[in-house]
Amino acid sequence: MSEPFTLTAIPCVPKEASPKGHLEFIRFIGDNSHEIQKGSGVNTATIADDFMKFLDKTTAEDLLLRLRPGEQVLFPGFLGY
Repeated sequence: MSEPFTLTAIPCVPKEASPKGHLEFIRFIGDNSHEIQKGSGVNTATIADDFMKFLDKTTAEDLLLRLRPGEQVLFPGFLGY
């Protein structure tokens, strides 16, 4: 039986010389107290669609709006496999 993962998204937002809200990439960290898995997403043009694979549209869009200015977010109710 798998244990729940906490999934955190950490955005890489350039501080200067880029349009406000431009995401370079997003680093993902999954932690279930026994192991930590890390990954990143670089295709930020499709990240909202990617989020909607496991979140409802409203939540996915809300998380993306929070990531764009550089806020680190915790995904609600995410379970590992």
